[in-house]
Amino acid sequence: MSAIGDMRQAVADVVNTATSIPAFPYAPGRFVVPSAIVMPGSPYVESGNTFGTVLARFQVELVMGTAANQVSSSGLDDQIENVLVAFINAGYSVDQVSAPYALEANGQQYLAATISINNTLRP
Repeated sequence: MSAIGDMRQAVADVVNTATSIPAFPYAPGRFVVPSAIVMPGSPYVESGNTFGTVLARFQVELVMGTAANQVSSSGLDDQIENVLVAFINAGYSVDQVSAPYALEANGQQYLAATISINNTLRP
């Protein structure tokens, strides 16, 4: 696997360890909720702060199952907090967390939020 692919898997591993929901380092063929999906950020890769490094960006889509709005919101907030702490402890920089939004998949709407992170990579 490539260095970027290894880092993408490592991001999913951090989420798996921090939460009780499955995390995928790719968009799964079959949508499962709740779940976390690691996607490329924008820009995906750019020049790093020191010579010979690059900065890789990722977006982690946290998607909660359908439930009463208050239950979903509370569950999403809990998962966001768990993941943020895990990323910071693992040495990732957190760029931002989006406002919760309705993600439509399989004809359903799910409560979701996007966590944008980055980390330095030596290819």
